[in-house]
Amino acid sequence: MLALLRVPGRILPASCRPPCCPAPPLAHSSRPMSLASSASHGRPKQWTPVGSRHCTRSWSTGTVPSALTCLSSRQDPKSSWQTLTRPCSPTSLLQRRSTSTQAAKKTATPHNIVDVSARHPALSTLRRLVNEPQRKREKVLCIEGKRLLTTALEAQWKPACIVVTQEFLPDVCALVDASVPIKVAGDTVLRAIMRQEHLEPVMAYGPQPQRVPPRAPRRGLVLCGQDPQNTGCLIRTATAFGFDVVYCAPTAVDPFNPQSLRSSAGTAIAMAYGSYEAALAQARAGDVTVLRADAHGGLPLASAGAPAQRLLLVLGHETEGVPPEWADLGTSVSIPIAGVESLSVVAAGAVLMHALRAVSP
Repeated sequence: MLALLRVPGRILPASCRPPCCPAPPLAHSSRPMSLASSASHGRPKQWTPVGSRHCTRSWSTGTVPSALTCLSSRQDPKSSWQTLTRPCSPTSLLQRRSTSTQAAKKTATPHNIVDVSARHPALSTLRRLVNEPQRKREKVLCIEGKRLLTTALEAQWKPACIVVTQEFLPDVCALVDASVPIKVAGDTVLRAIMRQEHLEPVMAYGPQPQRVPPRAPRRGLVLCGQDPQNTGCLIRTATAFGFDVVYCAPTAVDPFNPQSLRSSAGTAIAMAYGSYEAALAQARAGDVTVLRADAHGGLPLASAGAPAQRLLLVLGHETEGVPPEWADLGTSVSIPIAGVESLSVVAAGAVLMHALRAVSP
């Protein structure tokens, strides 16, 4: 004889009961049972119709009965069971209920995604690359944050590896193609490596972009400063005012420094960089017009005359000025100011670059 389960308005056979729950005893009363009354009759609390949800199906045959019955947790205990008639197999039900990270990745995206621990080689590489001298020696670009990664990808940069947390995995998969390996690390582990912990836990590394400058650039910017934020801001300004190439002095900060990248809003990745020695040789040969920014004693830009077709704007250190090798080259220009001793190199560079575009668009 089949064990029967009495519910309001319906009797279900035990074959429709999930195997995880024990068989309930026969109810000898037609009165609907609640949480309170079920305890007195020996019925397990998980089988009480009040405040629970169960899907009934036949596990022995691997098919769903004619009615897949579920009890809503908000349903009145005196109302009847809701009936769902959509057929499905036990295997598909288990797959939909699976919360495994690996299963979700395999079905959601074709990317090469791997869960990694704190000792994975990819994380060891990131720990090494956040060291500025080591990153500069290896000529590797290391990126932190989702926004900067998006800008780098728009500039056609190809990362060698991306490390991200589970929270931002869907966003990263939407940005890159399936050929880029993606490692999923814990939030605490990844933030312990990042230098800027307020950003999204997204990191990537790869070879530095090698954008070839034009053969005869119209406008070039020579940077000699050692402040990474100033360097990034000046590269961003140069991009806005149409400069083709940037030349960095040997003592200048690396434009791919993480702080430079952030202050440049990613424009440092798309900028072309030329040889500092080549720019100095062209200036000495007279192939380009050189304008040196000077806090005091220089000519106003309007008095320096219209610049030639090709020019170089040299911005030195805020306190030390331009390097000695540029001291005798070109024309020294200044910005008329009052009330302060001088402008910052970022402000002075922005004023000069804007004025140069106005006189020579």
